[in-house]
Amino acid sequence: MAYETAPEGVTSNAQVSPSASPISHIALAVLAMAPRLVTAAVIGGIVALGIAVVVPRQYTARASFIPDAGQLPGLFAGLVGQFVGAQTDRISPRLAGDLLKSDPILSNTLYQRLPAHDSAGATARLIDRLRPNEDDSALAEVAALKALRRQIAVDVNERTGLVEVSVTLRDPVLAASVANRLVDLVDEFNAQTRQTRAGALRRFLEARAGVARGDLLQAESNLQNFYMLNRAYEESPKLRFAEGRLRREVDLRQQLYLSLSTQLEQARIDEVKDTPVLTRVAAATVPPKRSFPRLSIFVMFGVLIGAFLAAIPTVWLAYTTWYRGLDAEGFSQFQGAWMRATAGLRRLVRR
Repeated sequence: MAYETAPEGVTSNAQVSPSASPISHIALAVLAMAPRLVTAAVIGGIVALGIAVVVPRQYTARASFIPDAGQLPGLFAGLVGQFVGAQTDRISPRLAGDLLKSDPILSNTLYQRLPAHDSAGATARLIDRLRPNEDDSALAEVAALKALRRQIAVDVNERTGLVEVSVTLRDPVLAASVANRLVDLVDEFNAQTRQTRAGALRRFLEARAGVARGDLLQAESNLQNFYMLNRAYEESPKLRFAEGRLRREVDLRQQLYLSLSTQLEQARIDEVKDTPVLTRVAAATVPPKRSFPRLSIFVMFGVLIGAFLAAIPTVWLAYTTWYRGLDAEGFSQFQGAWMRATAGLRRLVRR
């Protein structure tokens, strides 16, 4: 491996003393080959542009929504809503974001018939589009599930409660259809969960209201019997105390029964209520532009990589030239070690 020949225009030994900084040698070498750097950068940009044209296009569709805040008032609703759904008719933004990428939601989406740009009005199952040549249905579902999860991104804003789902696919119409369908499935899941919880709460309240009504009737019967047996109770302090205790028991049982009856009626309403529980901020629309590859970014990286690759040999040669002029003996030892290392590497590759 020889280092005697310097590239055209490199005159670092004549213009810069060996004791100077190696940066001076490298700068002179790079300036001397500026035309070649520009040429390499242009070639790199052209190659990157060709790659960007060949790479399959990807389109990203976005949909956003806010989970219904339920019936919690004020600041308490915002604080509790960040962690759990405290009411039967709400889910937290964080839970909604997790649901969007959960297996039940994604599996349901895979078997939905959704429109696409290349289907000419017809619809096909999403799993058939993601894995069209897979014969084994189980393997196809697993592979399609992984592929779909990779193409979905969820962003949850804890401060505002806004949940945004992004779907990136090769078909722009299909990407928008999948994003909207995911939001629909989360809404349906939330409504079903809310109704299930409301039904369980209704059954519990019915049982408790029945017990509370029986206790109220018993307390009223005890007070009635007291009045019938003690017509002149006001003349006795002991009887007045007993009458007050029985009357307070009736009042307490009556308040408990009224409270349970009110909650029972609300639970019955919640059980059959089918209003949406998600506030849709923006539905997914067909993206007009591709999200990947970006031509400008590809060309910029191609220019940088082309110039970098073209500059590496010149920078290395300028540095070794400076090193040889500064310490000839040390450079000879370095050159010998380098040659032994490369020879050992070639033997290893051959083996």
